[in-house]
Amino acid sequence: MKAKGTDNGLRVGLFHPNANVHFGSARSPELNPDLLDIQTHTNLASACEAAGFDYLFMADSWLPYGPESSRIGWRDPYLFSPILGGAIAAVTRRIGIITTIHTSLFHPVQVARMGATLDALSGGRWGLNVVTGTSSSAGLISNEFGRIDHDARYDAAHEAMALLRALWSGEQVDHEGPYYQVHGKVVGPRTVQRPMPLIVSAGASPAGRRFAAHHADTIFMPGRTPRETLHAAMDDIGAQAAERGRKVSLQVHVSVLVREADAEADRVSADLKASVHLPAVAEYLKFISALSTTYEDIYARYSENDMRQVGLVSGGLQAHGGPDRVAATLIGLYREYGVRGVALTFPLWHPSEVELFGRLVLPRLAEAGIWVHPADRDWCW
Repeated sequence: MKAKGTDNGLRVGLFHPNANVHFGSARSPELNPDLLDIQTHTNLASACEAAGFDYLFMADSWLPYGPESSRIGWRDPYLFSPILGGAIAAVTRRIGIITTIHTSLFHPVQVARMGATLDALSGGRWGLNVVTGTSSSAGLISNEFGRIDHDARYDAAHEAMALLRALWSGEQVDHEGPYYQVHGKVVGPRTVQRPMPLIVSAGASPAGRRFAAHHADTIFMPGRTPRETLHAAMDDIGAQAAERGRKVSLQVHVSVLVREADAEADRVSADLKASVHLPAVAEYLKFISALSTTYEDIYARYSENDMRQVGLVSGGLQAHGGPDRVAATLIGLYREYGVRGVALTFPLWHPSEVELFGRLVLPRLAEAGIWVHPADRDWCW
């Protein structure tokens, strides 16, 4: 059972590639393992556990960025994270498994059953990344949450979290709310973690920060977010959480490519960056940006180098280099930014890349006093 740790150490996770989502190149499928082979994912998860990673984090989406992205296999196909998480739980014993579920698409009773099953069968190692938005399924799935505004969806998510807590208690639930009506006792199993599994969120708006302060154990933010922005957001969340007797930690994602020496890593990184498919990056930027309405706008706003950088690391902070350079980046995030969790993306995500990181970088984090092997703290969250 992954109890919530009381130490202040860094947690190191893999932003698990349930899609080729963090490297926008037509070469990504040929340079990486077969996404649709279950052995690919079980081997990768086992490598992470053996190396000493704390957790696997799986995002999710229902729509591709666009036709060019689909053509090169970027974000399409995208394996449904709760199902993949169950398969990975079967071949691991200690590592945490965080899966994304959209509360705008799934009823709390459905989330409760999925989550309780994953937590029970993993021995209490499951975490829930709550997503309230509808953009990842816009036009594909129509329901009432697509017709209410951003803040109202967070109101619904607050109600959903209250229902999850009640449903996971194993007691009779009688609830009549503005968004949900639930009467009855859901079948077991119950969650192993009490009273709730680990909860993750990623909303940066005032409503999103309020949700995190009320419910999340950790909030996820893009690794390239400026330090001042991170500090302002975490100060706000921390103050709101403290009023409720809670704490919320900060997690960011970092693109990692480590080699024995800086020069070797720089050569590989530059080669990958040169292969980035710019039309697919334009689709990505259009998908995520509310300000851009045409591809011409996007090409006008971003230089080619900027777009290649986005395609290389997505929203992550780049940590490509020899072990000292990579370790220094992660140590800086911990000490200067207040980061307590890093979800690592690898543009090349073979198990050997994980093993290399574990051999070359993790000992340096331990020497810096910011990371302790999870086996030495009973694999707590």
